[in-house]
Amino acid sequence: MLHRSIMLHAEDRIHVLITRLRESAAPPERQALLDELTEIEASVHEVAHSVVDYQHVMDELDDNILVADKDEVVLYVNDAYIRHTGIAPEQILGKRITELLETGTYFTDPTVPEVIRSRKKVMKLSSMFGRPDSLGFVTGVPIFDDAGEIQYVVACNRGVSTFKELRDNFVHFVEAVNNLQGAAGHVQMVPNSSGIVTPQMVGESPAIQRVYDLIENVRQTTATVLITGESGVGKELIADAIYRTSSRAEKPFIKVNCASIPASLFESELFGYERGSFSGANASGKQGLFEAANNGTLLLDEIGEMPMDMQAKLLRAIQNNEITRVGGIRPIKLDIRYIASTNCDLKKKVREGTFRSDLYYRLHVIPIQVPPLREREGDVARLSQHFVSEFNKQYHKNVVLSPENIELLENYSWPGNIRELRNVMEYLVVCCAPNGHVDNSYIYGTFDLSNQNAYVEYDPDQSLNDAITAYEKKYLENALRYARNLKEASQILNIDPSTVSRKLRQHGLTLQGK
Repeated sequence: MLHRSIMLHAEDRIHVLITRLRESAAPPERQALLDELTEIEASVHEVAHSVVDYQHVMDELDDNILVADKDEVVLYVNDAYIRHTGIAPEQILGKRITELLETGTYFTDPTVPEVIRSRKKVMKLSSMFGRPDSLGFVTGVPIFDDAGEIQYVVACNRGVSTFKELRDNFVHFVEAVNNLQGAAGHVQMVPNSSGIVTPQMVGESPAIQRVYDLIENVRQTTATVLITGESGVGKELIADAIYRTSSRAEKPFIKVNCASIPASLFESELFGYERGSFSGANASGKQGLFEAANNGTLLLDEIGEMPMDMQAKLLRAIQNNEITRVGGIRPIKLDIRYIASTNCDLKKKVREGTFRSDLYYRLHVIPIQVPPLREREGDVARLSQHFVSEFNKQYHKNVVLSPENIELLENYSWPGNIRELRNVMEYLVVCCAPNGHVDNSYIYGTFDLSNQNAYVEYDPDQSLNDAITAYEKKYLENALRYARNLKEASQILNIDPSTVSRKLRQHGLTLQGK
């Protein structure tokens, strides 16, 4: 449309020059006008060819393209639109969308008016003249001028059949990837230097790289894996990565939270039961979670919380690759890949007699220790940006973390690990950045400083007063890591600035470089 206006303006100039040329009798002026006319003619020719090229590109697309102006007047439709709808250009060009909707000569539902009303991109399913057999995916995009006003709206419609083809092609691709053997080396599910990484896993630190290497080594085997680590480090994501990149990716993946099943129901939930086994049992019996995982993968999450009497039965099931339903007498053979995870110190539980040593060693074939976030250098920044991007899309925000925000986040120890970081990022995006920028004071408020080196070991050579003084100094040091000045330090510690100054002098501390 812009090129069209340029051409019309140039043509007007040519018309005026021709008129002047005809009225002029002076050869010098006539020659000057002829020279200018030739220059303008070349410009018009160049723009005209540019318009033809753009239109040719649009007409070659198989998607239906419609362009309207800010008043909902249709300015352009491509050949695919005409071909797929059967609407002649003269039936739609120069007419308003609302008028076309009333007469039934509009391919989609009111996407263009919705874009103009909302001033943002609109995506939805629509159908040709309301026919369900012509379902398509419509995207409407606003084009703004330099003043920030909508100038045009581009609507693109793509048939659902295209997405079905993409889905089928992706399924074939996944099958091909999963059939690759070790000779193929690292299969990169995401462009990343870390080898096998699923889209949910973010991180490039050396500590997490070692975990990626272990995933690569075990993913195509049937070896039992024991994943350990603090709460919130992402143990379930590691289990997901192993499963999704294994040869069993198309088979069942059953997740059992051992901490959430009542002790009285453990055996029947895991192994199932035959009909009439107990009062209230299903009349036809019930398949257990082990049977549901047959030929696939079984994740035993929070394995450290399993009751002692069930541990012996679990050991027998894993060792013999078979289970017997409650009330049954016939063993059922199984083919299961086992993954267990826990945030408990299982060795300590073995010493305390609350976890069987034989089950521990049966599970402890391939141990994967997931590092806490505080040991993953650089990953706090990567994960923070990842979560902010995720929540920006979810809540239609445009929050940006500043270098000062990132520095503050990296100085915190994150006792709740990735789960805590994710929650903090959601809070900041939703509540603390109305103008797109996050003030550090909001971040301070989310930190639990009581967890920062809160545990103090008993020292027989140290008095209680000395221990309290040492703890206060450590607490102040931790707090000062997040403060740039005395005012911020007083806000963090919730005490007067004068008290902060006095305690800093008392402990020989300063706000260095703040």
